[in-house]
Amino acid sequence: MMGPVWLLALALASPWERQGNRFTLKLEDGRAELDWVSASTFRFARDWNKTPSRNRRGGGEPVEVSDFDTGPAVEFRTRYLAVEVRKSDLRLRVRDGAGGLLMEETAGARREGGAVVLEGPLGAAERIYGLGVETLGALDRRGVKTETERPFLWSSGGWGRYFPSGERHRFDLGGGRLRVEIPGAGRTEHYFYYGPAPKEILEQHLAVAPQVRAWAPADVEALKPSRLPAYAVRMPGAAAPGWEALAETVARLIHASLSAVQMPVFDLGAFDGAPEALRRRAMQLGMVSPLVMGEGGEIERWRVRLRPYLYAYFQEAHDRGIPVIRPLVMQFARDVEAAGHSDVFMFGDEFLAAPILSPGGRRELYLPMGMWTDLRTNATYSGRRTIRIEAAPDELPLFAKNGAVIPFLDEAATDRISAHYFPKLGGEFFLFEPDANDHTQLHASPAGDLYRFEIESKVDREYEWVAHHLPAPKRVACGERVFGEVAGKGELRPGTWFHDGARGNLHVRVGAAAGADVIVNVSFR
Repeated sequence: MMGPVWLLALALASPWERQGNRFTLKLEDGRAELDWVSASTFRFARDWNKTPSRNRRGGGEPVEVSDFDTGPAVEFRTRYLAVEVRKSDLRLRVRDGAGGLLMEETAGARREGGAVVLEGPLGAAERIYGLGVETLGALDRRGVKTETERPFLWSSGGWGRYFPSGERHRFDLGGGRLRVEIPGAGRTEHYFYYGPAPKEILEQHLAVAPQVRAWAPADVEALKPSRLPAYAVRMPGAAAPGWEALAETVARLIHASLSAVQMPVFDLGAFDGAPEALRRRAMQLGMVSPLVMGEGGEIERWRVRLRPYLYAYFQEAHDRGIPVIRPLVMQFARDVEAAGHSDVFMFGDEFLAAPILSPGGRRELYLPMGMWTDLRTNATYSGRRTIRIEAAPDELPLFAKNGAVIPFLDEAATDRISAHYFPKLGGEFFLFEPDANDHTQLHASPAGDLYRFEIESKVDREYEWVAHHLPAPKRVACGERVFGEVAGKGELRPGTWFHDGARGNLHVRVGAAAGADVIVNVSFR
């Protein structure tokens, strides 16, 4: 009598049915599908009732895939991945293009105790991140048992997985393994992403699960609940608005980003009844949150100044799927120390935010690799170390990395943008212009004995370069036009410059017409 394993092997020995990027396996007890989204992303689904897939539509750009029968398995190869499917039980083994092992299963998807189960080992040094906005505690989820409706995770090994079926999934990451249970399910489906960098994993995820399909300029304001956009993700609330709740909020924002939530909502209104010191620190956190629910006031004035910065990162969330909040482990994936910090985060690529989370205004914070400038004081710090700081009640500690270009709106009543540059590394920033549906490009860098500042503007606008930590120049010019020095910042006009000796910053004012490429050269001898 033929056993079920033999029947499965017999079924897999016949040619696979291919339609576009999808390979279908018709089995005695259902069907399986291997569907290529791109050369670095595939979807694997296993149904026991022979029904067609539910979550992945056909179409998309053709993916170059080769398939090989190796005897005990069938192997699929693209430019970046080799996926082996064992004939005996459909277990997966995934390698990168160089042959390095990324992920493997100890057994294929199976039904066990009323649930569908998947299981496989983790590498000895492998760390796992994600699994939902409701999580707290260590960023690395190894050793954790959890249940979530956001079953997205990614590994320090350079891969991610996403289970889109809509059911709650149970994850057990104890004992050096990853075990996934889907209670009551009759099928399983998941996507595998190869980055290998965290941001690249998130970009792969965008093709599967876009969140910010459209956004409006008003979304950067402090919002009432009725005005929250459709893509907003509200987080679990704390029991009481205490200091512990504020620290938990920061941790949840970070866990949300690690779980591919691009736009979590910070509920500032939850701290309305808090003591003044706590309420002010909560407002400061709202200044550097993607979406804020609450009243305006001081937080609104800051977010108006930050509008060009926010526009750029809202558009990047739409275009690339990368959250606005970037945990240190996401931004500095090779910095092992950064992986342990859940009380600071990058706000975009340029700001490191260190919110005050306890009374008194003092705290320690870890600075990753690089040189960092405290925006409050203009003081510089070398990275890969922990520093101690103190912040007045109205101060939010923000640090800019060497090479950053950060745009601010000068005043609410004008369209002038101040582009702050932190030498000596070269930097750039792409300003999204909603009215033009295009990007103004800002570039700043050393160029031999001088500095070069360039603006490729898509709109008519005045700009002011603010280059930190530079001495007074000998000459500032745009082509043959030599800029004149003025005695104070209030006297700046297009075609002039001012050196702030007290802070060591150089201010250069320029005008740019739509479509113009304005290059300013600054020399010091």
